Amino acid sequence: MQPIMRFVRHIFLAVLVIISAVCMAEVGLRIQRLRQELTGQTTGQPESLACPCPISFQHLPFSETTSHWSPEAQATIEITTNSLGLRGREIEIPKPAGQYRIVCIGDEATLAPDVPESETFVGSLAGLLGELGPSVEVINAGQPGHCPLLNLAWARTCLIGLQPDLVILCCDVSDVADDRRCRPLAKLADDGAVLAVKHPATDSESKDLLSAIEREFLLVKLASQRFGQQLNPDSIIDSESEWSDTMEGSSAGQPTVLIEQAWEPLSGMKHLCDQISADFVVAVVPSTKTVRASTSPGTSEVLRLLAERAAQEQIPLLDASQEFARHEDQSHLFFPHSGALTPEGHQLFTHILGNALLDRQTADSTPVAIPVSGETVDEVTATSPLPTLGRRPRDSSSSLGWEN
Repeated sequence: MQPIMRFVRHIFLAVLVIISAVCMAEVGLRIQRLRQELTGQTTGQPESLACPCPISFQHLPFSETTSHWSPEAQATIEITTNSLGLRGREIEIPKPAGQYRIVCIGDEATLAPDVPESETFVGSLAGLLGELGPSVEVINAGQPGHCPLLNLAWARTCLIGLQPDLVILCCDVSDVADDRRCRPLAKLADDGAVLAVKHPATDSESKDLLSAIEREFLLVKLASQRFGQQLNPDSIIDSESEWSDTMEGSSAGQPTVLIEQAWEPLSGMKHLCDQISADFVVAVVPSTKTVRASTSPGTSEVLRLLAERAAQEQIPLLDASQEFARHEDQSHLFFPHSGALTPEGHQLFTHILGNALLDRQTADSTPVAIPVSGETVDEVTATSPLPTLGRRPRDSSSSLGWEN
């Protein structure tokens, strides 16, 4: 009898130790989160800023100011959202008379969570274009983890109310991985048009006991995320090496199909912009991945197929990666870990994009001098100069001087 009691006592003590360890871990995680909130520091990942969305998978919180610690910038960055869940101040609706409104749609490269709002290319583009006189407003519609598919789902619901004169779809090579991640959740119409991409957390059927436990306990949530990554490690292909391995190791044509699938929504976005009489262009936001495209077969294939799709749909495309590649020292243009644009990189991209938008020519763009951190770029020529924008001006005061 005593050996049995001793065994039961040992089991009880072991269970008690495990429960105590789990409770201590949970308390530790909650204390860490509380400390981060009190000191204005979050994980620094743009996904941590997003909320589940039944329309476009995820979005920024509405009317909220969040301060998060950016390991890249080694500073606390403040992100303020408006009532539409977009970074920046409140947007006046309907649009004031005589105002020229530009909406930049994209992912975290457009959102730029590691850069102060005024120093992003979206935040400084209006100042460059505004020198011409008309009232110019540039809206940051960048959302973490988005891709053209999610951009289109968001635009079908929100874009028409903004009354844009120009829509800039900002792309990068990560869009292909994001598309692969969220496309299985897309709800499509009979003609193939995307209607919505519902986040699983917004589905009422997912509100079971296990989901509730995961939401309430940080330790369970952390374990679920880690286990999910190990269970499906290739769910997202993001890095250049992974794309290269995929291109070499997959059956012929499969990677190309995935890439082409990611750029399919461009036609839907163009059609939507035509319906609301807004000009539509595509811009590739430079990163270390796009700049290294010449030495990475997977990445160059992504950009090549993007250019082919844009040409097929007759959509103006600007790829400034080659201009960035001309800089031998790119350390001041890109963050070391994420490869995203630094404030200096945003400044350079602002001038390239702004001057391309102002250039009326479709074939031979005029070289312009661009100051970057005290230096001067001798000559900037867009890979594909943007043709005659503003082809459907509402009135002379909102056309930025562009002509048919």
